[in-house]
Amino acid sequence: MPRSDEDKAFRNLARLFSTAALPWLALLLLAGAHLAVAIARNTWVPRLDDWEMVKSYLKWRQGYWLDLFTPLEVHVLPGTKLVLFSLWELFGVQLTVVGIVNVLLLSVLTTIVLFLLRRELRGDRAELYIFVPLMMLGLSPFQIVTWGTGLGITVFYGLAVLVTVLIYSRRWAESLANWHGVWALLVGIMTLYTTGLVFGLLTGVIFFGHLLASNLRRDRARLISGLIWFAIIVGYAAGAFVLAFPEISWRSLTDKEYFAFSWSTGVTFLQTISSPLYRVGERLWPISALGVACFWIATLWMMVRSFSRGQTDHLWLALIIAVFAFLALATSLGRGWQGGFVPRYGMFIGGLYIAAFLMWMKDPKGKLVGFLLCLAAGAVSLWTQGESFRQLGEYREFEEVMFQHAEQGMPILGLAITNRLGACEDELRGLKNLGRGWWRTLKENPDFATVVVHPSMLVWHHHGQMPDGTVVVLGPETYATFTPPPLVGKIYAVLVEYTHRSARNGITIRLSWLKAGREPPFERLGQWSIAKTFWLPSFRIGSRDQFWIGEEVELLALYPDIVPCEFLVHKIELFVETPNAVPLERR
Repeated sequence: MPRSDEDKAFRNLARLFSTAALPWLALLLLAGAHLAVAIARNTWVPRLDDWEMVKSYLKWRQGYWLDLFTPLEVHVLPGTKLVLFSLWELFGVQLTVVGIVNVLLLSVLTTIVLFLLRRELRGDRAELYIFVPLMMLGLSPFQIVTWGTGLGITVFYGLAVLVTVLIYSRRWAESLANWHGVWALLVGIMTLYTTGLVFGLLTGVIFFGHLLASNLRRDRARLISGLIWFAIIVGYAAGAFVLAFPEISWRSLTDKEYFAFSWSTGVTFLQTISSPLYRVGERLWPISALGVACFWIATLWMMVRSFSRGQTDHLWLALIIAVFAFLALATSLGRGWQGGFVPRYGMFIGGLYIAAFLMWMKDPKGKLVGFLLCLAAGAVSLWTQGESFRQLGEYREFEEVMFQHAEQGMPILGLAITNRLGACEDELRGLKNLGRGWWRTLKENPDFATVVVHPSMLVWHHHGQMPDGTVVVLGPETYATFTPPPLVGKIYAVLVEYTHRSARNGITIRLSWLKAGREPPFERLGQWSIAKTFWLPSFRIGSRDQFWIGEEVELLALYPDIVPCEFLVHKIELFVETPNAVPLERR
C-alpha cells in the first residue's frame, strides 16, 4: 500500500475513534449486544404476559377483528397488537424474531435521534452524547426488549424520545412535511401503548397551544393542518379511553387506594422517577430518591433562570412541563397499590432524562452534570443488563424443562400446570390446533374425570381453628393430609380452591404426595409448590391453584403457606383416570 494510502487509512481510523464518533460506536456496541442476546439467549416460548397476547392472537385468527381494540391489561393497544400478530403470522408464535425486530426498531430510532443531534455532536465535549445510546439501549433491559409485550414499551419509548428531540432541534419548523411528521408520530404513539395516549394527548395540547399563541396564524396551511391533527388526537384519545380504561373505572369502585393521593403516592412517584437507576436506586433507597429529587429541583431552577433571561424557547419549556405532567399522571394514578422499582418504568421516563441532559449541555457549566449523568448511565446499564441476562437464563431453563416434559409425553394439562413461563391450557391447545412449528407435537389430555374431596376429609396438624372453619396457619409446620377415595387409580392433577388472609401480598402453597409402591417412602415422595402475588384483596377470595402429579398416590399433604396466615379450603378436586367418578366438565 502506498504511503499516502496508509496515511489516509490512519486518518480515517483516527476520525472513527474521535470524540464525536464515540456515541455512534456506543450505539453499534449496544445494538450488537442486544441482537446477540435476542438470538442466542432469548426464549423461544412466549412468557408471562405474552400468553394474554397469545389468547388475543388466537381470537384474532378466528375472525374476531375487534379484539385488536381490546386492551391487554390496559397496556397494549391496536398498533402493537397488529405488528406482533403479523410477526406471528409470518414466523410462528415465538419470541426470537420479536426480539430481533425490537432491537432493530430501537437501534434505528436511536440512530435517527443521534442524527438529529449531529449539530450538537460537533460541539465541545461531544463524547458526552454517549448518554443518548446509553439511555435508549443501555437502560432498555434485555428481557423487556426480547419480550413480545415489550414491543409496545420499546416502540413507545423510542418514538417518544424521537418526538422530543424533533421539537428540541426545531426540525418540526423547517418544512411543512416535518410539521405533519411530528403530528403523525404523536398519533402513532397513541396507538401503540396506553401511556402513549397520555404522552400524545398532553404533547399535542402543548403543541396546539403553541400554534395558537405564535405567529403561525399567518401560515394558513399549518393552522388548518394543526386544527385537523389536533381534532384527530383528541377524538382518538376520547375513543381509546372509553375502550382502554374500563378496568380503571372498575378499580376505582372496588379499590379505594387506586385513585388515592397520599404519602404513599408521593413515594411511588419518587420510586418511579428513580427507576432508571433500577437496582442501584433500590439498594440505596431513600438516598437515591434524595439525589434524584435534588437533580430535578436543580434542573427546574436552571429552566426558570434561563427562561427569565429569555434564553429558553417557550415551546421547549412547555414540552418539558407536558412531559412532567405525563409523568405525574402516569405514576400517580393507579400506582399506589403497586409501586416499587420496575425496570420498564425507566423506559417510560428515559426521554425525560435525555431532555434534561440536552438542557444541561446547553448551559456553560452543565458539562460536569452531563459527565456525571454519563457515568451513572453507564454503570447502571451494566448492572441492569447483567441482571436481565441472568433473568433470561432462568427463562431459558424453564423453557428447557417444558421441552423435556413435552418430549416425555406430558399432556397439555400437565404442561400448563408445571411450566414457569405462564403458559395456560387453552392457549397451548389453541397453538396445537394451529398445526405450526413445535406446538403441533403437543400431546392432548387423556380422558379423565373428577373426584371432589370435601374440606371435612382433611386432617390438619399443628394449627389453630376459627369458628367458620378457617385454619390458622402457624407457619411451615402447619399442613393437612388426606387420602384418595377408593377405586381411584392414577391422579393426573389436584385443584385447590381456597381463601387466603395474611399481612403479605403473596402466598407459597405446596402439595406433597406419597407415590404408590413398595420402595422406601423417601424414594416415593413428590411435591410441587406455587408462589404467587395477590395484587388486589379480591384475588385472595376463591383463588384456585392446580398441581400436576401424573401417577398413583397413597397419601397427599397440603402446606398452605410458609408464614402465619388464615387459610380456608373451599374445595379440592382430583383429576383421575377412574371410570367410576363423575365426568369432569371441560374447562
